Amino acid sequence: MLKICTTHRTIMKPDINGVVIEEIANGRPYKLWLADVWTCGRGCRVALTAYAPAAEHYQEDYAKFKANAIENGTFLFPTGN
Repeated sequence: MLKICTTHRTIMKPDINGVVIEEIANGRPYKLWLADVWTCGRGCRVALTAYAPAAEHYQEDYAKFKANAIENGTFLFPTGN
């Protein structure tokens, strides 16, 4: 799949693979997703392609998975409503 930066009209390329994004639902942590960050090379960085759930809030290892991602610098941000 070709990813295009609509601001600069250039092809985006992978910048960081395997980051973690936290999905928020009803104001609470809900699910951790593995994702990739893509860049256009002109300053745009977009976290795209959340491709696999890593852990869900009810699982015992949710907090540990999140803590490990924060510790090793791969946790990006919470998202959702």
